[in-house]
Amino acid sequence: MEQKQEYRSILKATALFGSVQVFQILISLIRTKAIALLLGVEGVGLLSLFNNTLTMLQNACGFGVNQGGVKSISGASSETVKEQVAALIRKMTRYTGLFGTVVILVSAPYLSRLTFGSPDYTGAFLWLSFTMLLDTMTKGELAIFQGMRQLRSLAKANLTGATAGLLISLPIYYIWHIDGIAIAIILSSVCSYLGTLLYRKKGDAKALPFRPEGIQIMQTGYMHVVSIFTAALVSYLFNIYLREQGGFQDVGLYQSGFNLIDKYVGLLFAAMVSDYYPRLAAVHTHNTKMKRVLNRQLTISLLFICPIICVFLPTSPLIVRILLTDAFLPIIPFLSWAILGMLFKASSFCFSYLLIVKGATTLYLSIEFISCATILTTNIIGYNLWGIEGIGIAFLFSYICYFITLSVFCRWKYKICIRQENLLLFGATLLISAVNFLTIRYLIPESPITGYTVSALSVIGTAVFSLKRLWKHIR
Repeated sequence: MEQKQEYRSILKATALFGSVQVFQILISLIRTKAIALLLGVEGVGLLSLFNNTLTMLQNACGFGVNQGGVKSISGASSETVKEQVAALIRKMTRYTGLFGTVVILVSAPYLSRLTFGSPDYTGAFLWLSFTMLLDTMTKGELAIFQGMRQLRSLAKANLTGATAGLLISLPIYYIWHIDGIAIAIILSSVCSYLGTLLYRKKGDAKALPFRPEGIQIMQTGYMHVVSIFTAALVSYLFNIYLREQGGFQDVGLYQSGFNLIDKYVGLLFAAMVSDYYPRLAAVHTHNTKMKRVLNRQLTISLLFICPIICVFLPTSPLIVRILLTDAFLPIIPFLSWAILGMLFKASSFCFSYLLIVKGATTLYLSIEFISCATILTTNIIGYNLWGIEGIGIAFLFSYICYFITLSVFCRWKYKICIRQENLLLFGATLLISAVNFLTIRYLIPESPITGYTVSALSVIGTAVFSLKRLWKHIR
């Protein structure tokens, strides 16, 4: 009964955030579609460079408060203590957000030259500095929702902020085109923060003192934030490399393709962050229980991702035409490789959170640094050899290495591994995905009717199988 209840919890969180993610994906892609139509491939590249820079700096200046806050709230001894920790998190995010704002104000001329190779965007970065405060406070509120397991409020806040941001940004892009990018980003940040305030519960709890609780929060979030910052830095450096080698057009192609992939399977990662992480943190001192939690999450992830890959591979040209424009069709080879990499990425995330909640700082950061170095190196090699398609090949290769490394170290250090049942499920998912990949690459061009028939049968077969297995676990 306990097992079925946990599967229901995982599925409920995945369904909740999956449904919200569908709307968020739609909102994000409508925004991308509008930018693609109004600004073209180069406009998407310009926006991506701004967002990538802000994300990198926000992660660096946030000091892991929101990541550490989730674990501190989840492990609090009572509701009163949880409210006090929440008050402390709000206080800390205000200060870290202001710090980030000052950092961008001071470094704006250098960011413009480094990111765009020109001082022309200094003014835009000066205005965008205010998003650091807003985004940091927004993430703090979302962390509080997550730590207190207020998943509906978390989902509603995300959806409300994203919807309002879309409604405000589209007219700005239409009227001011490229000149409106900075103001659209700022107003979207305002909407996201106001969205969290709508669902925030009123309270007058006094914040816990910074020492020792605040320091503990930052120490807990340290691993996570260094990992996220390193990944953002790698993305930032590679985007700069792309801009220098292929211009804004190649940056736009790469980022639009990556965003499609990331958003398409984003419901799995949203569920992991929102539900899996707190559940894992609650049993982090019991390896046997952690193994059970990890395997149950992995089961659900694999049952979801297999049909997603099977649907995405043959329909990617249609998806690009609908959600972007024909100018983005060169990203299809990249998408075909990268969607396979998402199988390994989803599985890797299950293991990476295990190291985070265990506090294995040295091991976790060593693996993350090596992984990020691998991604940057293989991206550059892949791009030089095969262009945009080569980045997709590099993505798949990097996450295969990442998955193998994490699973080996977790088994060695904590005796936590994938159950045989999940190994068979993983192997079947990989085999079916590979067959679909080969079908759309070689069979469909030669014999479209046969190729699409094979793809359709695999979609139906995997969907039926996944639904039956899900029903078996929860009924």
